[in-house]
Amino acid sequence: MRDFRYLVIASVALLSACGGSGGGGGGGANSDFDALVNRAEALSDALDEVDDLETPVAALPTSGSATYSGVAVYFGVDVGGSDPEVFGALGEFVGEANFASETFTGTADSFIEITNAEALVDDEIENIDAIGGNRISGSFTVDTTFDSIDDGGTERSILVGDIDGSIVHADGSTQTYTGLEVEGGFFGPSGTLVNVDGFGISSGGVAGAVGMLGSR
Repeated sequence: MRDFRYLVIASVALLSACGGSGGGGGGGANSDFDALVNRAEALSDALDEVDDLETPVAALPTSGSATYSGVAVYFGVDVGGSDPEVFGALGEFVGEANFASETFTGTADSFIEITNAEALVDDEIENIDAIGGNRISGSFTVDTTFDSIDDGGTERSILVGDIDGSIVHADGSTQTYTGLEVEGGFFGPSGTLVNVDGFGISSGGVAGAVGMLGSR
């Protein structure tokens, strides 16, 4: 189950590794984009510190609730033409874990376009700065329940459920995604980090990836 989740984590890490943004956007979009990139860097570092290992089920709280906040990343590839177009965006993420009912829900919104998204998925991504563009309309919701996987005798926490939502691409088209299967879970000694993502095809035929990474 790890393959695509780590692609999304890598894209968040990629943005943080790019070391900032420049160019387009207005109304504070650039400074807000920089803040998102910095937040992505901090969360990626925190994930590295726990070796990207899901939290053992026995280490999770069994009562109460917790709010997680962080970043969301979206990449969409229009594969309909001979020259596929790549669209990317970085946004805010807020989620709520209810440890008693074993549910996790969240919302990703306040997206800012990554104007050079196509360059960022090229082979030379480490040499390219992420460029923040205009604010764009869009939001995604995640609705999951707790589950677990066996990892050499250790039951580790995962989340199962769906991501739904829509986002407006630079060409003005609205891409709607329904029922993207979630891959993700809690990370850290007691579930201090959460990561969820999904992949699917939009109503307009765009292959899209949505990732959300946050901490409490």
